[in-house]
Amino acid sequence: MSNESSPLLATHANCLPIGTVIADFEIIGLVGEGGFGIVYLARDTSLDRVVALKEFMPAAFAGRVDGVRVAVRAAHHQATYEAGLRSFINEARLLAKFSHPGLVEVFRFWEGNGTAYMAMRYYKGETLRQKLSRGDAFFDEEAIAQIMAPIFDALEMLHREQIFHRDIAPDNIILSDGRPVLLDFGSARRIIGDSTQALTTVLKPGYAPIEQYVDDGTMKQGAWTDVYALGGVLYHLATGKAPIQAVSRLLSDPLQTVNQVTNDRFSTAFSDAVAKAMAVRLEYRLQSIKEFGEMLGWNRVQATRVLRSEERRVGK
Repeated sequence: MSNESSPLLATHANCLPIGTVIADFEIIGLVGEGGFGIVYLARDTSLDRVVALKEFMPAAFAGRVDGVRVAVRAAHHQATYEAGLRSFINEARLLAKFSHPGLVEVFRFWEGNGTAYMAMRYYKGETLRQKLSRGDAFFDEEAIAQIMAPIFDALEMLHREQIFHRDIAPDNIILSDGRPVLLDFGSARRIIGDSTQALTTVLKPGYAPIEQYVDDGTMKQGAWTDVYALGGVLYHLATGKAPIQAVSRLLSDPLQTVNQVTNDRFSTAFSDAVAKAMAVRLEYRLQSIKEFGEMLGWNRVQATRVLRSEERRVGK
C-alpha cells in the first residue's frame, strides 16, 4: 500500500501505512502516537492473533526514510537516539521477563529498519486518565482497592528485583475488561527527555516526586519514588482532582488531604496513608509499596482473587 493511500498517514505523518508488514506483523490500525513512540494495531500473521505493536520513533529529531526505515535528521542527535533505542530495548527485555496480570505482556521484541519494535498483548479499554477526564466517574474506597491492588502487587514484584517504574500516572494504567494493567515504563522517553528538553516537560506534574525534578544525582530515586506516584493516583481517584505538583509544595504545602477534600468520605487510614505516601520530603514518606499497602489496610491477595473471580464470571 502506498503512503498516499494510507488513512493513517493522512493525519499522522510518522505512521507506517496500513498493510505494511514488519517481521510477522501486518499493521491494521493505529492505537496511539506519542512524542517517542507509535503503537499500532497489528495482526500476527504466524499465530493469527491481534497484537499491539510498538515502534520506537522520537519524532522531534527522527523521521521516516524510504517509507519504513527510521533515521535521525541531524548527526548531533545520533548519540541521544541510540541511548533512547537501547533504553527501549532494555524496557522490552525487562517486561518480557515478568508474567503478572497487572503488567503489560510482551510477546517479542527486535531491532530492524534503524529502530526497534515490541509486540505486546492488545488491551482493549480505557485508561484511568480517560475515565477521570469524563468527570462522571465515582470511586469509593472499595472500588479504588479493586483497581489498584493488582498494580500494587505487580510493583512489589518488580521492586523485589530492584526495578522501579518511575512513570506511574492515570494515563499509564488501563482498565481492560475491568482488569487493571500497568503500561510501559517510558524509559526511552525518560532518557531522551533528560538530554533534550526541560524535565518539567517530561515528568507528569502531580505524580512525579521532588527527587525526579533534581538531575544532579543528589536525590536518589527508588521504591519511594513509585510510592509517591501511586499516592498521587489514589488521591486523584478519591478526590476527582489531580494533586498539586511537588515543586509547588516545597515551602508552604497547600495540598489538602483526601478527607479534607471529600468531607471525610474515606476512612482515616486511607486518607492518612495517601498523605504519607505523598510526603514531599523523603524522610517523611512511606518507603515501600508493602508499607503503603499495610497502612491502607488492603488485603491485596483477597482483592486480586475477587478480581479474578469476576473475570471468570464474565468468561475471560
